[in-house]
Amino acid sequence: MSVDLLPRMRAASLTVPAVPLSVIPVGDSPTGVALGRVGRAGYVTNFGSGTVTALDTVTRSVTATVPVGSGPWGVAVNPAGTEAYVGNSGSGTVSVISTATNTVTATIVGISAPAGIAFSPGGALAYVVSQDTGTLVVLDTATRAVVTSVAVGASPYEVALSPDAPYVYVSNVGDGTVTVVDTNTNTAVAPGALDGHRGGPEDECGEVRQEGAAPAVRGGGAGRHPALSRRQGEAAVVRHITGARRPGRPPHRRTEVTPQPSTSHTAATTHTPPQPKWP
Repeated sequence: MSVDLLPRMRAASLTVPAVPLSVIPVGDSPTGVALGRVGRAGYVTNFGSGTVTALDTVTRSVTATVPVGSGPWGVAVNPAGTEAYVGNSGSGTVSVISTATNTVTATIVGISAPAGIAFSPGGALAYVVSQDTGTLVVLDTATRAVVTSVAVGASPYEVALSPDAPYVYVSNVGDGTVTVVDTNTNTAVAPGALDGHRGGPEDECGEVRQEGAAPAVRGGGAGRHPALSRRQGEAAVVRHITGARRPGRPPHRRTEVTPQPSTSHTAATTHTPPQPKWP
């Protein structure tokens, strides 16, 4: 006689509650989190207490509490794992923390309301969004000096770099947009101007070009252009879905990408779901 235990095992697995591996006490109003690619260090910005909590990601314990500027928000660890940059939105500064000593070794001034931070792949540059001025500030990490600033959208919030193409993506909370910046020229890329850009000899970005009022997407190298890339010869349908605007909050917006078995491009469509009534 045989007994099929699979249904019982599935039922049992559904009843097991999710338990966090660890709960780590940090500071007041923790906001940003960054983990180093090298080593075991992690950093958490505490917006309310003006500090950064240094973590050991193996033991999941606090190793240091580092005083920084007022209202620390964004944080990023450089690719070498030697420094962490912290954007202090209240004091308009960027604190540079040595990961070896967990102390502030430099303070970069003159950036109004810095928030999100990201490093270039080699770590030579740091990109900091300035919320008040609506710009992306480019820093030289060797000299701690401002290289240039690029106008983006209203109230920029976060920033991320494509790992294999020369683009920086900046989310703009104030106008519900994402600005794409070419790191080769430090200029915002106009819609339809991504053709031909390459981040390396093997890079093939998905083509984005204007077709009427909506962009069209054609397949490029796999993984080369975030969210828009497909395998060679595939097309993609991109939908930007905007949700309802709750009072005092930006509209919810998400992007869906669906591969299509065709070499021809398909125009992106925009869909607005029914608007719920907020209480």
